[in-house]
Amino acid sequence: MTDKVHELMSRADGMPYGAAKTTVVEEAVRYADAADDLDLSFATRMELVNAYQYGAEPGKSFVPFSWCLSTYDEDPKRFGGHTHTLLWYFKYMISNLTGFPEIPLDRTYAILDDMERRWRAGGHTMHAVHRYREMIAAHVGDSDTEVEQFRLWSAAPRDALSDCIGCDPTGKVRHLSRHQRYEEAVGVAVPVLQGRMTCREQPQHILTSLLPAYVHTGRLTEAADAHRRAYRTLRADRGELESVADHIQFCALTGNEVRALELVERHLGWLDNPPSPRAVMRFASTAALTLRRVDPDLSISRRGSEVAAAALAAEMADLAAEVAARFDARNGSKQQSDTVANTIAAEPWVEYLPLSETARRAVERRSVAAAPAPSAPAVVETPPVDPGLTGDALLDHAEERWRVRDAAGARAAWAAFADRVPDAARTPSQAARLLDAHGLQIVDEDPQAALDAWRESLAAHADLDDDYRVRRSRARIGMLLCQLGEVDEGVATGEEPLRRLFTEGDPATRAGWGISLAAMQLAAGRPAEALDVLNRAEPLVELSGTPEIGVEMRLLRATVLLALDRADEAEPELRAVQATEAADDMQRGYAAFRLGGLLLHRDDIEGAVDAYADAAALTSGPMAAEARFHRGRLLAAGPRAAEAVPDLVEAVAEFTVYGAVEPPALARIELAIAYLNSGRAHEAAETAEEAVAALPGSEVAAELPRARQVLASAYRQIGELDAALDLVRANIAAGESDPYGLARLREDEGDVLEAADRDGEAVPAYEAAATAYQTAESPLDSVRALRKAARSARYASQLDDTARLLDAVETALIPLPSAEPAVVFHAAGLDYDRSALADRMGRRAEAAMLAGRAAEGYDRIGAADNAADARLTQAELLDEPAAEPLLRQVFESVEHGTNLWYRAGYALADTLRTLGRDPEADTIQGRLDAATP
Repeated sequence: MTDKVHELMSRADGMPYGAAKTTVVEEAVRYADAADDLDLSFATRMELVNAYQYGAEPGKSFVPFSWCLSTYDEDPKRFGGHTHTLLWYFKYMISNLTGFPEIPLDRTYAILDDMERRWRAGGHTMHAVHRYREMIAAHVGDSDTEVEQFRLWSAAPRDALSDCIGCDPTGKVRHLSRHQRYEEAVGVAVPVLQGRMTCREQPQHILTSLLPAYVHTGRLTEAADAHRRAYRTLRADRGELESVADHIQFCALTGNEVRALELVERHLGWLDNPPSPRAVMRFASTAALTLRRVDPDLSISRRGSEVAAAALAAEMADLAAEVAARFDARNGSKQQSDTVANTIAAEPWVEYLPLSETARRAVERRSVAAAPAPSAPAVVETPPVDPGLTGDALLDHAEERWRVRDAAGARAAWAAFADRVPDAARTPSQAARLLDAHGLQIVDEDPQAALDAWRESLAAHADLDDDYRVRRSRARIGMLLCQLGEVDEGVATGEEPLRRLFTEGDPATRAGWGISLAAMQLAAGRPAEALDVLNRAEPLVELSGTPEIGVEMRLLRATVLLALDRADEAEPELRAVQATEAADDMQRGYAAFRLGGLLLHRDDIEGAVDAYADAAALTSGPMAAEARFHRGRLLAAGPRAAEAVPDLVEAVAEFTVYGAVEPPALARIELAIAYLNSGRAHEAAETAEEAVAALPGSEVAAELPRARQVLASAYRQIGELDAALDLVRANIAAGESDPYGLARLREDEGDVLEAADRDGEAVPAYEAAATAYQTAESPLDSVRALRKAARSARYASQLDDTARLLDAVETALIPLPSAEPAVVFHAAGLDYDRSALADRMGRRAEAAMLAGRAAEGYDRIGAADNAADARLTQAELLDEPAAEPLLRQVFESVEHGTNLWYRAGYALADTLRTLGRDPEADTIQGRLDAATP
């Protein structure tokens, strides 16, 4: 019977806290009682208290704790080994008593008094006693006692029964924030956050407690980061319902109502099985706060049905008030009712606090876009217009200034015409030409209005039988239609007029019309014709008298040459644009952008990165966003990933501001990769989650598997292995048709399962990966997957399967070129794996021989670390005289301070002592100790 207890407790020890672990411990208690073993009954109940406490059932912990306490008091010596833990559990009980209104308040005070008596009897400081008296006083609304107990708590020295270095300051931060001493709250927490947390409740609880203080002291970036990091850790633990409520409140009061609502919907079901009434009250009050800040008719998902936000808000407010009233009746105060009412009616802390870098940059970009334009100077200098010009001559002058890219001069001339020629004196031709001018001036800001103006002028010119201006209007309409994506209509409208203007027009204008014709032909997918037109137009550039036309021609020629896959000819054109003084910043930036694509096509990654950087610096709007996206994408997966982050953050923000839908999602995938590769896994997860949410149903939904893969990698890095496994399996279920892609997914599945200590399940995943790699004709990858399958089988104690899989590795290696380094590596690895199996089966001599052979194989290809590891393994399997030279060899050859160095050194020191060579062992130990941080 006792063996069964030990078996159950051993099984529970490896399980995460939750219902499954609790059930196993409860069963162990029953077996211990049935065995009539008081020591086991005591030990299992002590573990049951912990299981209830951290398994979201703290209310159940009172009974086993009371049993243990009374049993301990009957025979303190017998259970003396449990004294520290039993005293520690007093803190659990007092905290839990504030969570259940049905427990009388005098019982809470009695436990506090008992706690203090036991602390004093044991010679402990009153540090923890004052901390929990402060908690009770705050709960019942006894402010004077709360403040005094906080003072005593802060003054008392810490001891072994004080809360940990993370939890103790968490309580102080909450006290200081309740009293609006926000700067002090941050000051208390900073040293803690800079240290190392060891408690399972940290740092998520101290970060959560800091949310109000961070916001009220203007530390908005820190607040957003605290929310992201803490909520991610809390969100899967039903026992953390109160802390989740803190995050809902934070989002609701910082302009993130959508996020707050998302959290309410996600956790609403936890109210069906809450950890405590206090948690219900807290969650319901923050849910009511959130729901009252959104559209009252908004549908909220609940238990598979929909409910209006207003109705749910009222229900949550009533629920919170009802629980608060029960607490207040027990406590003899209005503290909890007032807290609930204040929570629901709370005013925003700030108007809007962006929760990510991309959101922050989007807000900044929108602020810049919405900012009023700088006040115009009192006197605007207008280019002079010849006072002798009037009528048609004045319009001719305006059109000439426009042709030579003097927009200011053209506008001044058109304004002069308006002043000098009254409406009544204007001819029908002049009125039509003014429509032409109006379209030219507004085409960038309002292309549809420009199109309407030119269509009206076209009709007027046609009525006047002005063939030249008819052709010109049709040409402009056709070009604009092509730019608006209506290429077929644009070509039908404008190509023939453009061709005539190019071949028959004024020599000074023909080059410009040739550029327009070539651009139309390129838009229509006819780059060869476009290049022919540009070649014929080039000699005419000098006749135009306009250097800018030459720049435009080079840019278009480069684009056409790239379309014709003639990059070598395009590059000098682009570099010439960058070098000429006639080009403006946008033209140089466009040239840099196209050059980036050209260099990328040649696999000149560094050159492309630099070109895109130039493009981003010189341009603005969507092109700048595209340049930043491409530069960030190129850097994200490499050693310069940290450099990619600002570019991709800016790209997401700009794409968002300009109303793009798919580009922000694609940029977020690359940003998540950059975060991952620069050690910022939590931000990677947040960003990839946003991408995964945006992709389904979009025009780039094909990127969803890749986004899931990135998110799975982020989840693995932050330890959310179940979520990672779900994503990998979602990609497998989506039906990967490429055998190599399927193999990678099945190998990923095995990796996640192995990381989650589910080795038995990992074996078939790895085997499936090996089979798919064979189908994909990638035999070395198949060997790697088979070796992983064998390792997992060994970890799962499936030794027959391990032997079978290692035989499969040997068979797979036979047809491969034996001298290839990769083949040698896996052949040596096979020996290493077989050594581990032989050791597991008690065949130490064989295991040592195989490990030595593995080391020799690794040596042949210069795999020094692998060889050292194999020699260490070999040494551990030998007796001390044979092991000593191997250990010394490894210790002296591997890099100082590495894990292999420490492992070899400690083993060598132990071996030397066993051999009676203590002075040598002390020397080795001294080197190790001196190197230990």
